[in-house]
Amino acid sequence: VLSIVAAPAWAASEFETAVARAEQGAVAQALSTELVRWDAVGGEAPYMVQSWLTRAGEYHHEKTPRPWYRDGKPAACAVPSGPVFNEVRQSLSHPDVVAALAKRSVSFGWDTRCHDGMMRRVQVKGATILVGDACPADGSKMSCQSVCVDAPKGVKALADLLWSLDLRVARAVPACAAARRP
Repeated sequence: VLSIVAAPAWAASEFETAVARAEQGAVAQALSTELVRWDAVGGEAPYMVQSWLTRAGEYHHEKTPRPWYRDGKPAACAVPSGPVFNEVRQSLSHPDVVAALAKRSVSFGWDTRCHDGMMRRVQVKGATILVGDACPADGSKMSCQSVCVDAPKGVKALADLLWSLDLRVARAVPACAAARRP
């Protein structure tokens, strides 16, 4: 199941747009059992990599080759999330995160996607939070956007926790480590 969020016109090909429309129904169904889903958007990576926690406390990680990457092989893993599940639930209830999710779609930080960069995406019940790099103090590198607002502490902490979870699980579970390798 792919999580799809509308992308800027420069970011999606006609093929990707068609795939997104076809899979929206599957995404809506998957969101009903998920607690949270995260991935990175942007860049020209050969794989689409995403992770999610289910409401039952299972951690899932999936790596799918992009259509143009012919040598890629898909990989996935699923394991009980253990004690980190409560840590993620607690982070999701932080006032900064609750306020961001209430906006349904919000972007924080420096969006580097117009320079082949990426942003971290967190999805909860159809709401999307994008977290980019820290805003440059002098605005010198901001050619992708006119206004940059750094992520609130709670939002940044949630994004950092989710990405660290991928690394922690990969270190502990060989099948998940294999799913992270190119």
